[in-house]
Parts: sequence; C-alpha cells; structure tokens
Amino acid sequence: MRLTAGEAAQLRALREALRGLAARNNGLDLPIDFELLKRAAERAKFGLEFEPRARRSRLVPAAPGFAGGVGRILGEVHEAMHDGTWDRLKICAAETCLWAYYDRSKNLHSRWCSPAVCGNRDKVRRYRERATKAAAKRRRAPLPTP
Repeated sequence: MRLTAGEAAQLRALREALRGLAARNNGLDLPIDFELLKRAAERAKFGLEFEPRARRSRLVPAAPGFAGGVGRILGEVHEAMHDGTWDRLKICAAETCLWAYYDRSKNLHSRWCSPAVCGNRDKVRRYRERATKAAAKRRRAPLPTP
C-alpha cells in the first residue's frame, strides 16, 4: 500500500504526538496534539476482542486501510500504557537528539538514548558552561589590596 502525501504528513504528526507522550515519561515537556490522537482513534473504529486463552481483551481497529493501520499503532500504545511497558519508552533528553529509546535501567532513570554519545555531549556541555561562568566570576572579582 502506498501512502498519499497527506497520509505521510498525518503519520509524521502522529509520531510527534506520541513523542510528546513518551517525553512525559522522563520529565520532558514536548507538545502533544491530543485532538490528533483522538481523531485517529475515532477513525480506527476500535472494537474489543477477547482472548479466552490469555483471559484478557484488547482493542482492535475495525477500520480498513490507513485508518486501521494507525489504529494498530494506537492499540499497541494503549496496551503498553496498561501493561506498564509504556513507562519505559522515553525520549532522549539531549536537545539535539530527541530520539525514542527503551529504558532498560533498573530504576527507570536513564536520560539519554546513549550515555556514551548523547550523555557525554550533555555532560561536557554543562561542564563548559560551569567553567565559563567560573572564569567570568574570577575576572570580575576585585583584586586583593596589600
């Protein structure tokens, strides 16, 4: 199935809305288009499917085509929010990155997609800011009088 330009734009907007939701998992405040998410869910025409062997239910999109495909994505997000795995989906705190990653740390406190890359850049940037402020402060300090 080929996407139209409009559908591709809708998927990009959906991605950004989901990025905003995931960013909340590590304290970042990115914009979330809740209306877009609501409209996409309405177009998917969700139904409830019961799984007798697993003794559970799940949301299944009844809409065909593009709307159904988007519905499958939203259904997985819904499932992850209810089974606890959503809390581990985070957005890299590096302003130049913002990639999504799965936090595998025990305490759910990782901040970057890669501590060796994004984490190191962030730590070096903060170090340089502190060093620059300290140097400026030393330059402004009055000289001691004899």
